[in-house]
Amino acid sequence: MKISNLKTIITTIIILSFIGILSSCATANFLTISKTNEAVGNFEGAKRYVKNEINKGTTGDITITTDAIGELNAGKKKAPFGAYKEKAFAESKTQPNVGNGQVTISVNNLRELKSGETVTIFISVKPEGVSDDDWPEITSVTFTKE
Repeated sequence: MKISNLKTIITTIIILSFIGILSSCATANFLTISKTNEAVGNFEGAKRYVKNEINKGTTGDITITTDAIGELNAGKKKAPFGAYKEKAFAESKTQPNVGNGQVTISVNNLRELKSGETVTIFISVKPEGVSDDDWPEITSVTFTKE
């Protein structure tokens, strides 16, 4: 084998290694952005869902859910930054302190809400590696039944 062929092979290997390193960095960043979008989308979806369910009560509609968490978790949704063991939605009266992207709702049975009572929705604390610009500035919202 000639030396010029050996140099070409070594150069090709170095270039391919460099491309591999760059693509692995881009993939990790893409996954973080994708998980962030999923968590924020879950938070926004929960806000819309709870608001709509509470509004049903003001119109006399009796089809208000008794299992908000179960309906939001339909399809076996999981917390995007968790070890995929935690469900995407859970019941809790406080903000999750683990940065797994989980959304919690303070009241599960929305049908039993009385006038003046509140429901608070939280998104978990910002996960490691997510920029402040990508995570919601407001991490909780409260709705009051009229």
